[in-house]
Parts: sequence; structure tokens; C-alpha cells
Amino acid sequence: MANFGGVHNPEHMPWLKHYNDGSEALNRHDYDDAISQTTMAVEAFQSMQYVAILDVRAEAYGNKGDYERALEDAREMIHYAPHSPLGYLRAGDLYTMQSNYGEAIDIYAFGLYSVEPSSLPEQQQQQYELILRKKQEAEQKQYQRLDLMRVLPFDVISIILQELTLEEWMACMDVCVQWRELVPRCLACRHLDIMFWGCDKRQDEHVTRLMGSHIQSIALANVTSFNATRSAIEVIMNRCQSIRSLEFQMCQITMDDVWPALRRVGYHLTNLRINVAPSSDVTIDALLKLCPNVSSFTFHAPSPHSRTTVHSTTQSSAATNVSDSSLLSITYLSVDVSRYMLLIESLLCRCPKLRCLIIPFRPEDSRQLVTPEKVLDLCPDLEYFDLHASLPQDTYASPPEKNQKRQALFSTITSNTGSIIPTTINTTTTTGNRDNEEHHLRELYIADLHGYTGNDFMPVLERTRNHLERLHIGVGAGDVILMDEWSGLAGLQFSKLQSFHCSIACSTVFFSSMFRHCPVLVDLEFFNVAVIDDVFDAIVSAGSLQRLSFSYCHGITEAGFLQFIRHHATALQEIELTQCRAVGDDLLEAIAETNSRSLRILRLVDNPRVTPNGLLMLVQGLVRAPAAHLHTLVMKYMHSVTAMVLRAVRDLSSLKTLDISGSSSVTDNAIHMVVDQNPQLRHLTISNCTMITQSAIEHARESHVTHVVAE
Repeated sequence: MANFGGVHNPEHMPWLKHYNDGSEALNRHDYDDAISQTTMAVEAFQSMQYVAILDVRAEAYGNKGDYERALEDAREMIHYAPHSPLGYLRAGDLYTMQSNYGEAIDIYAFGLYSVEPSSLPEQQQQQYELILRKKQEAEQKQYQRLDLMRVLPFDVISIILQELTLEEWMACMDVCVQWRELVPRCLACRHLDIMFWGCDKRQDEHVTRLMGSHIQSIALANVTSFNATRSAIEVIMNRCQSIRSLEFQMCQITMDDVWPALRRVGYHLTNLRINVAPSSDVTIDALLKLCPNVSSFTFHAPSPHSRTTVHSTTQSSAATNVSDSSLLSITYLSVDVSRYMLLIESLLCRCPKLRCLIIPFRPEDSRQLVTPEKVLDLCPDLEYFDLHASLPQDTYASPPEKNQKRQALFSTITSNTGSIIPTTINTTTTTGNRDNEEHHLRELYIADLHGYTGNDFMPVLERTRNHLERLHIGVGAGDVILMDEWSGLAGLQFSKLQSFHCSIACSTVFFSSMFRHCPVLVDLEFFNVAVIDDVFDAIVSAGSLQRLSFSYCHGITEAGFLQFIRHHATALQEIELTQCRAVGDDLLEAIAETNSRSLRILRLVDNPRVTPNGLLMLVQGLVRAPAAHLHTLVMKYMHSVTAMVLRAVRDLSSLKTLDISGSSSVTDNAIHMVVDQNPQLRHLTISNCTMITQSAIEHARESHVTHVVAE
């Protein structure tokens, strides 16, 4: 503890001089001076006593490790006694204890500047000299301190900084001048997100400091003001000359805003994603004119009822004078096909290298119907086709590009046309015998079928049956009129089909015939389809299933399902059963007996015929397996989930994800037991569990469980 020189020795107290001067003034009958001197003596006495008390408490806080409170006391000491060296000495010592030598040096230097040593008592002069000595020691330690930024290799530093958030980058840049220069250069391969530009001026300044020639990818999102958008684009244009990827997500932008920026950086862009706000007027043709080398292009237009198309004279003329003979390098294309936009075929015929095509869903009154077979004609190298996708974001790795002679087809399509939109598109003259063509389509997703029939897709399936690996048909289409129009599936042989998902009103007789010719099928899912037991006989000959999902399929009988599970489905890794009448206690027991060694994921959702005894037999059967690998167990809205069932769940040693949403009888004790007895558990969902209190939720969040969902 520091000895505050004047506390125990009044001769060295600053107030003593004022007291003596006041006494002498009183003897001289100079009452005004006496009052003034004694008042200063009282103030000095109170300040020094208060500072002495704070010094003792600050030292105690520091020794305890509570540096934040200790520094608060040290700052208070400096505030009450700015000409005393004690507060600066205590603050510098606290920073030194934390190895924060830079701050210690600064506070020592400030103390040496603020305190006049000639007016100090003898003991406080010793404290002043101690500050000087400790400042020199801190400077020596700061010089000898190891700076990892200077020692570690540049690529290692880059990997470390890639794990930091924007706020943490800012903190690193504020450490010193060397770090401020080094941190931005390590972010060359980073994607910089700019969220809500214009809402927080301080945040905008931080982002601006990060921008520069090192930035190659920028995403501007949720900017709802035209002025804010213009400001952000201007900063990007002036500071970032090396960007290769540019994204606008729900931003208020116009062509007048985008035009100067893309004129400067558009030629070098390889990825351009634009999801514009309703009042924007950006169009595809102008963008492609400015970005001829883009390989990944996403454009989602606003609602046609609120959209306007207004360009300046220069922009309009440039947009309409796009060269018809220029081919694009696009391999990934996600584009809106509103009937107010250019024809999708006119864009596809300019993309000979296209590998992935995603067409988002639009209401039927504003959509532009796309002929699936014509897409194959224009893009024979297409490998991924998602029609009417509900979520346009998709991760697709483009395969190595193959050189294809497409110039002849393109010339035929666009010959004698003076616009980017061809008047007629005739592909019959160049496709020849379509049955002998080689197509590379591996994944076909048809999310919504309104406006289409099965006959529209049968030619595509016939031409790609030898290469197709994933086929997902229908989400939300349930018209009975579609049943007979998919009859062509019965005669198709998909030699490489691995995944088949179906949600259409189609007779399963066609599927039964198709599955007999799918030797490598491993993933099968039916949603709201009147599946009958004959499907199981066909699946047996299809191959070794690894994933099986039935949702709202009420045509299956428990006897047929049981026979399939016990005799043929012995290697399933994932099973999902949602509101199926065939799911009962006997079926769950059969699953545990035949698939306990291979099963990784089991999802049961709202199956009312299952009893607590059935769930208990299921879990106990999975626990008894010699090599249990089950890591995900979902029992949502299963009212048969009880504390007894969860007591058996605690013995699943590999369990990482558990979902018991909607379980009305589960209590806090059961949650405590599951959390404490399952050390591998990382994801726990207990939404709509009315008997679980906040105490059990907090206990789960404070444990090894990293994600707890409780709504």
C-alpha cells in the first residue's frame, strides 16, 4: 500500500500552509484573507483525505484482479487531486499489472506534465521521482514485448483475422500504427458486409477505414435510403478498385447510382448479385453491358406493380445497343422471370458456359412461363436447374468448364434481330436428333408446378435420364388433374438417380415401375402423396436406401411398412415420419431392432398412434446397439414424450441434437437430467413445452449445450 506522505505527518500536508497563513491573517485582523486561507485549507484537507481512502481501495481492487473498479478509483483520485502524483502513480501501476505498458506510459507521462515538483512536499517529491522511474521501466518492457503481428507469418495472421468480426477488426486496428497498416492487408480474401449504411455514422466510418485496394468482395444490404445508397456506392467507387464480387441486397438503388460505379469496376467483376428494393429501376440488359466478364449473376426484380423504368439518355442508349453477337461467361445464373422483363431465352442463348440456372418463384399473374425443354436446347451443359425456387440462395460449385461450339446456335437464334430480345427462337434446326444428344443435367428441382403439367417436364426427364442424380418434383402442388400427366415416369430408367423427392398428386403405380429401374437410389421422400404398399416392393429392387421420409402419407398400412422395415430396410441412416397413420409402437420397435447400428438421424413429428411405451422401447433398443451412432433425435409434438423416455435418452452417448418441441408433460427435472447426462449434446430445442420454466432453460444455456431454442 502506498504511503501517502502527508496523511500521517501533518507537517507535510498541503492544507497546513493555508492554515498557518489564515492564522497570521487573523492576528493582523485581515478577516477576508483569513476566511479565504482557511477555506482553502478545509478543501485541501478533505480532498487529500478522500484521495488517501480511494488509494487504499484501488490497491485492494487491483490485488483482487478487479482492474475496472480499481481504475475508476484511480481516475477519481486524479479528478479530486490533479496536482498530486498519487493518482497517476496508482493508475500507472494498475495498467502495468495488466501488462498494458502503452497505457501505463501515457498515464505516467500525463502525471509528469500535470504535477509541478517544486511545489510538492518532500515525500510527494519522492512519489514524483517514482513516477519518472516507473515510466522508464514501462518503456523498456514495452520495447522488449513480443509482437505476434511481427513474428507470425503473414498467411497465419490472415487465417486468424478471418475469424474476427467487424468490431474486433476495428479493435485490432486501434492497437498501434503497425497493426492499423497490417490488418487491412490480411483481409484480401475476406467478404466485407456493409449492413444498414447511413444508420450509424460511427459504424460507417469504421467500415470506410477498412475499405481499400485489398478488398475484393463487398455486400451492401438493407439500405433503405437513396442518399445512403449513393453515399455507400461513392465510397466503394473511390476506395475499392480491386473488387471482384459485388452484392446489393434489398437496397434502394437506381441505374443513375449504379452506372458510374459499374463503369469503373464492372469489367473486372466475376460475381454480381442484385436483389433490389421495389422502387428501384435497375434492369438486366444495362448490367450485362457494364459487366461482360461476370461468371455468377443474380438478379431479382421488384414487384412489377411498383416498378418504373427510367434511365438517363446516355444509359438508355447504351442499354439498348448491346451487341447481339457478344457471348457471356456466366456459369451461375439466378434470374427473375417477370413478364415485364426480357425473355429468359434471349438471355440463356448468350450463356454458352452456363452450369447452374435458378428461377425464383413468382405469382402466376406476373410470371413469364419458361419451357423446360427449351432450356435444355439453349444450355446443353447445364448441370443444375431449379425452377420456381422459394429461396434463390443456393450453393453450387461449378465444374470445370468445357469448350462447346455454341456460336452457330447463337447466330441462328439472333440472326437479323436488332435487339437483345430475339423475335423468334427456333432451336429445331440445330438440335438435330435430341435423343442422341449428350446432356449433363445432374440435378433438377421443380419447386412449384402451378401453370405446368407433367407433360411439360417429361421430355426433359427422357433426355436426361442417363445423367440425372437428383430429382425433386413439386412443393405445394396438389391438383388431382396432374395424376395421369406423369404416367411417363413408369417407362423411364434412371440409372444414376440417387435422390428422389415428390409432392405431387400422382398415382404411385407410376413410381413403383420407375423405382425398379433405379439401382443406386439412396434418398427417397414423399410429402402428401397417397403412397400405397406396392411402393415398398419396388424400393426393394431399387438399391440400398439410406434415407427414407414420409410426411402426411396416409395410404401406407402398418403391416406393409413393418414388413419392409424388418426384411429390407436394414441399412437406413436417416428416417423421417410426419403425421403418418402407419406409425405405431410396433413400427418403432422394428426400427430399433433392424436399424439401430446404422441409424444416424431419426425424426418423428406428430404421430398420434405412438404411446410412451413405444417411444421407450425405441430409445432402449437404440441404446442396446453395439455401435450406436444416432446423433440427431427429433420428437416434435409427440405427446407421448415423458420423463421416463428422456431418462432413456440420457444413455445415447453419441446424441448431439435433441428436439422435443410441443411436449406438454416434460418438466425441469427431465431437462436437467438430459443436459447433465449427455456430454455430447450441442443443440436442444424445447419450444412450446409448457411445463418447462426459465430456470431449466438457463441451466441448459450455461452448460455445454451451445444452441438452446425455447420460444
